[in-house]
Amino acid sequence: MTLHYISKIDGKAVLYSDTRVSVTYNNENYWCEDGFEKAYQLGDKLIAVGGYWKHVKAVINSINKQHSVKDIQKIVKHIYQGNKEELSVFVVSHEQDDYYLHQMASVEDFMIHRDKLEEGEAFAAGAHCDKALAKTGSLIKWGNNLNDSIIGAYKFVTDEMVGGTVTRFTMEKNKITKEIIPIPDKVELKIWKHQKPKFHANMQGEARMKKLTVTDTNNTLLMDSATKKFMANQWDMVGLGAIDAELLAANMLTAQDGVISNLTAGKLSTLTNAALEGWSDYVRIEGNSVMWITGRVKPGSGVQKTLPDGRSLYWTTAEQMGLMTIEETGWPVMVYDMEEKIKRIDTFEGSGDAAQPVRRVGAGDGGANGSATFTETKYNGGISGVYKSSNTGKERSVDFKDSGVYLDSQDAKMVFTAKELTAMADGGPMKIGNTNGYIEITADGTFEFHGKAFNFHTN
Repeated sequence: MTLHYISKIDGKAVLYSDTRVSVTYNNENYWCEDGFEKAYQLGDKLIAVGGYWKHVKAVINSINKQHSVKDIQKIVKHIYQGNKEELSVFVVSHEQDDYYLHQMASVEDFMIHRDKLEEGEAFAAGAHCDKALAKTGSLIKWGNNLNDSIIGAYKFVTDEMVGGTVTRFTMEKNKITKEIIPIPDKVELKIWKHQKPKFHANMQGEARMKKLTVTDTNNTLLMDSATKKFMANQWDMVGLGAIDAELLAANMLTAQDGVISNLTAGKLSTLTNAALEGWSDYVRIEGNSVMWITGRVKPGSGVQKTLPDGRSLYWTTAEQMGLMTIEETGWPVMVYDMEEKIKRIDTFEGSGDAAQPVRRVGAGDGGANGSATFTETKYNGGISGVYKSSNTGKERSVDFKDSGVYLDSQDAKMVFTAKELTAMADGGPMKIGNTNGYIEITADGTFEFHGKAFNFHTN
């Protein structure tokens, strides 16, 4: 069984429906399951169905957002075809700045009753509807608003037939929102311990105890439990994201990061919205590189993020960070271009087994040959560290090779300062000097002096 409410509150049409499934056996009602939605959005309309579960399933399977109220009437008549169980269908529509309720029931051969919804009026149908309406009236007299009174009525009548959660749809012209409200049980329920009925649990597909197949209106497969396939790229999973993480939790979006800054396919960034206020330091991992960056948002670069199908994204909270949604909240998700200075990068040169690690430090000063930067490179047969002097890019380096250690200070001095300094060649020759003269110590210990003149001084 089920309990539906339809009302007009604050100029908006509101449809309520519980999600409890029950079984009646020997005039006793038993709780079977919660979570079976009996109200849905169909394009710009709302629909609620009540009655025998097989009829409810068939109706929901057979209609879509293109169907008019008249179309729905024909479909329902064809499905019912003189069965004894009662079946009722309710359609809420927005027409010419007013909201209308279209009712059709099997007891009247599904004749359409069209009524304009008036502010503050409430219509109820289904299990315990008389008791629920009476409780709604009492709660209003006690000073509660209509919405709280309707929810209070659901809590008052909850039993094996009515309860679980209430699905509340709010229609404001062409905008429809959905909310799920839990309804706590007041007493212990009698539970149906036999086989549960098979029923349809999704607007666009089929749900059974041992099998679930979901398709869209174009018959595109969305999920098949029998083959254990879930076509995630066909869904919008708010707060979780599709395969390309379109909706995953984020702090800030930038054009450089692609989709989001917290986590995207192949990327990881620690960027926060502090970059909106000025220079910010963060780390980005992209491909096979790790970059230490100082960056800030380019003024005026923000544009709202959209999904591939053109729908806009919004933050779910006023903090404008965390989870995103396609429902309009007033806090658009903006994508920014960044002005960035890469202060350090760890990456690879080459590919596959031949790839070698490289580390570059410093943003540079814009001069020639990577001036004002340091690069550490591992290569086959050695590892080198090279600093390029500011403005000129002249090399200052140390190179550890298999053949030895090489120091270079291009066109600049090299200074050694120590309390004690020992320079020894172990069994080989040694030279100290410059291009015009030098002292050579041969391997056998002979000193050879080379120069234009020799001057010896004492202190």
